[in-house]
Amino acid sequence: MSLQKTLQSKGVDVHSSILRSTRTRQRLTRRDVLRGAGVCIALPMLDAMLSEGVRAAAVADAPKRLVVINVPFGMHQASFHPSDSGRDYTLPKTLQPLQPVRDRFTVFSHLDHGVRGGHTAAHTFLSGVKYVDRAGHRDGNITLDQRAAELIGGATRFPSLTLWNNKSIVSWTRAGIRVPAIAKPSDAFRLMFIEDTPSSKQGVRQSLAASGSILDAVRDNANRFQKKLGVSDRQKLEEYFESIRGVEKKLEASGAWLDRPKPIVDDPSVAPIAGGKRDKGTMSELFEVWLDLIILALRTDSTRVAAIDVPHGSW
Repeated sequence: MSLQKTLQSKGVDVHSSILRSTRTRQRLTRRDVLRGAGVCIALPMLDAMLSEGVRAAAVADAPKRLVVINVPFGMHQASFHPSDSGRDYTLPKTLQPLQPVRDRFTVFSHLDHGVRGGHTAAHTFLSGVKYVDRAGHRDGNITLDQRAAELIGGATRFPSLTLWNNKSIVSWTRAGIRVPAIAKPSDAFRLMFIEDTPSSKQGVRQSLAASGSILDAVRDNANRFQKKLGVSDRQKLEEYFESIRGVEKKLEASGAWLDRPKPIVDDPSVAPIAGGKRDKGTMSELFEVWLDLIILALRTDSTRVAAIDVPHGSW
């Protein structure tokens, strides 16, 4: 006889006991749930066993993450965008595999930023600003992922990751510099999870020290003639100093992470990725590999911001 039937034969109504306590939001203990007729069974931690404060704290402490996928030739809109709105909207064909978790995501439509120009405007996907027009905007043509990296990227080894398309135009810094993508899954895996050699770390330290010295020299020279400049030039110089401060913060962060061990991924299924055997394949196969890597990066908290730029013509 099963445990459930044994308990019920002794007068313990397992399901109704749990449901009653959950509905009334009473806090349960493991002994309270299955106690009766001299039988007491320990259960795994249930949501009903947590206080409202603990649940709220868990939600508040959950890290904020952003993953962006750029498919340059777009989607078939009728199969991707819902035709109706509201909580009970109909999932279109492309989103139907997400049916089991539909209550955990929201679909937004009508977010086109209106920039025109065909292929020459493709790089505005996450910024809404053309590269040639960046000087007219306070934040230049910084993209959404890089802005998120400024806000939350300092908590992780990698403030952001740009992946797949080595000619990627999806990510741009505040200074109008294109962020290069990691083109091979094996390179991304090695970067995140393979520990660097002592000599390699020493080379990075020397490079960071040299970069810091150059920034100090540039700032000292600029300070010498700052008082001789007009209002407009002083403003430009202050913006320049601000960009230097941003670089200095990144250098400090890089140095702080240098001696911290990288996370260990103890999963045999990733061995082909680490060995370079998954660097080639169909676009569908590669797409799954890159998504698996992003999941690993998020689970190990190696980064909280990632962008994938699918190569042109991949589909």
